[in-house]
Amino acid sequence: MNTAPFTGAYKSAGFLMTITDRPSEEGVLQLTYEGADGLAGTFDPWSGI
Repeated sequence: MNTAPFTGAYKSAGFLMTITDRPSEEGVLQLTYEGADGLAGTFDPWSGI
């Protein structure tokens, strides 16, 4: 599966989301996110785990 059309960085509502192709598994996407602009550094996305 060609995942290229879905990968990239997207910014919305104070969050920066980055979607990349997972190197270990072909066709599997990986999502990472962080606070941006006024929300930068204000939360830990792993704190609820």
